[in-house]
Amino acid sequence: MKFRTLSLIAVLFLLAACSKDVKTDNENMSRVSFEISLSASESSRALTYPDGDAAQVDNWVVEVRDVLNPNVIFYREVKAGNRGVKVQKFDLSLVKNHTYDIAFWADKAGCWKTDNLSAVELKELTLGNLDDYDAFSACVRHTVQEDKTISARLYRPLSQINIMTTDLPLLKASSTAEAYAQYAPTSFHLGLTAPTKYNVYTEAASEEQSVEITPVALVDKCYGDYSEALNPTTLFMAYVLSNKYDTQEGKDVRELNFKFSSANVGIEYDFQNIPLRRNWRTNIIGRFMTNSLEWNVEIIPAWSGEENVEK
Repeated sequence: MKFRTLSLIAVLFLLAACSKDVKTDNENMSRVSFEISLSASESSRALTYPDGDAAQVDNWVVEVRDVLNPNVIFYREVKAGNRGVKVQKFDLSLVKNHTYDIAFWADKAGCWKTDNLSAVELKELTLGNLDDYDAFSACVRHTVQEDKTISARLYRPLSQINIMTTDLPLLKASSTAEAYAQYAPTSFHLGLTAPTKYNVYTEAASEEQSVEITPVALVDKCYGDYSEALNPTTLFMAYVLSNKYDTQEGKDVRELNFKFSSANVGIEYDFQNIPLRRNWRTNIIGRFMTNSLEWNVEIIPAWSGEENVEK
């Protein structure tokens, strides 16, 4: 009986000690809530969703690393979201007086490899005219001192390339259906050297390789928002990972090889010194069906709206 009493006292003492330890741990932790949103009021101009608006995003990832131990993931969480909803919330418990890098990524589930946000990759490099690859990211450095709510905005780590012709509508309007079927483009290929990995923490794109991109389907829609006089038709759209630059003038300069064919025609273009920039779109506009020497390049500092510039 005496032994049982002593054992009970020992158990109670251990429980009290454990309770005290938990309380001490909680006192050393703070609750940090992140409300993240997408910079996606703009049109993506992709085939599947020509009105864009990040309609495909349904996968949200947060990853946390202590700056004193950056090779170890302190915390990671993946949330499934509803498509069309551009706001998500994460509640994190972090150690006080520690500084963390908190990385965020949002995309369509299954399109990007996001097991490690320091090395994000496309699962399929060779598909164009596909809005599924639209993605958003950001990294926030935060020193924990108290409970806090922080807002963060995610931006595309991508450039968007649009190749647009101004003479396809005229060709279609001035030809019989049989003639148009012989000359209208039916296949496209875009070749370039481009980064294949992206580090959300450092905002750096790396591991370049030669890529040939083909569309999953053809675009057959006229967009008139750039120039009503031109009224260009988008032939081809592709997303390309891009670096962040510290100045407004900074950009990647690429060489592109673009070729398309129809039932009767095969045409190839080599574009030199094409500027690409993260969260910007580059439009190559010309009379590609009737005049191979006439084309222009414009780089747009946002998908649309002044708020969606590079960050």
